[in-house]
Amino acid sequence: MASEKAYLHSKLVCFENDQKFPCTEITHSVFDNTGQRLACAFGDHRVLMFSENSNSNSPIQEWDTTTLTVYPQSLSSLLSSKAIILVLDWNAAGSLLAAGDFNGLFYIFSVSGGSLLSFTNVSNKITNIRWNRKGSQHLLLISGDDGAVEVWHLSEQTPLLVQKFSHHTSSVRDIQWLTKETFASCSLDGSIYVCRIGNEETLYSFFSEQAIMSIHYNVKHDALAYFSYDRNVKLWSLEKDCIREWEGHTRGIYAICWNESDDLLASGGDDKTVRIWNVNSSLCQSQKVLRQHDFLVTTVSFSPNGRYLASADSNGIVIVWTTEDWSPVVKHQCSGTILNRDSLQWNTKSTKLVVANQSNQLSTIEWKSSDDDDDVTLL
Repeated sequence: MASEKAYLHSKLVCFENDQKFPCTEITHSVFDNTGQRLACAFGDHRVLMFSENSNSNSPIQEWDTTTLTVYPQSLSSLLSSKAIILVLDWNAAGSLLAAGDFNGLFYIFSVSGGSLLSFTNVSNKITNIRWNRKGSQHLLLISGDDGAVEVWHLSEQTPLLVQKFSHHTSSVRDIQWLTKETFASCSLDGSIYVCRIGNEETLYSFFSEQAIMSIHYNVKHDALAYFSYDRNVKLWSLEKDCIREWEGHTRGIYAICWNESDDLLASGGDDKTVRIWNVNSSLCQSQKVLRQHDFLVTTVSFSPNGRYLASADSNGIVIVWTTEDWSPVVKHQCSGTILNRDSLQWNTKSTKLVVANQSNQLSTIEWKSSDDDDDVTLL
């Protein structure tokens, strides 16, 4: 029987600058559901799509590259130093890619040939963009810097606005689909709203004195985990309408993520630690404290199979921990800082980890199964 461990089989690699595709800051990267395509947004109005070629075991630097044309000639007048792509998301089928930019434009690309299907202007700078993967594959959720959240329908070539929600009074920092008809959003105004398409009023609402920076939904618990740059991890149970708080960080929190297979939450903060929390425990304290970072921990991400936790700090250090005993199995120094909470992206098979950093390079860690070794080694 194959070993339950995974093993690094290639060195971390980067996409270097070249004359044809000079790299600028990577603002976002995301795998599709198959793990065979990786989309990357750059700070020069460009989106690159990397696709696995005929060799399915090839590292990412050998994948085929498609440059998606973001700005057609008709939009040339909108080009500016602020016209950068900020966020990306794939639809559930992996056939369409949505991209949102600083000027409030969102684009829909067809993966087949990398063609631009449509571009649409919304009211303000786009802060996030999410396809519905809960059953309504044609719905797209878009949040703005003006506090608005919009639902768009994209079954036809021309996107149609379904509904606009204007409950927040400040920039929306995160959005999450909960079901095929409901979603949650959080804002710098300290509010979280849960809304249903077709309803004008909110289903649930929560208000805090501090800005809420990120939300993460867990279906099993019907709960939203969130943080506000203070020292506590918070869990809002929607069904019971109650809030639990976990104390432990000595300085502000900057990142959280779920490991749904084990009912675990991970958080990273300004105290240079990564902390593990068991949401089923009656004790509101960290189950484990990981202390290998020397700088602010900016992002954390569990692998889809739940066996690994990746964390990164503001100095560009990436650590991969095994959830079996929380020991570090990989530690790598990137050439640039890592500040974006979405900088760590796993593919669906948990065989590749992509790290986007502000040195304009994309690093990859590749894994494979092994029957022969009992340790994880960096080659």
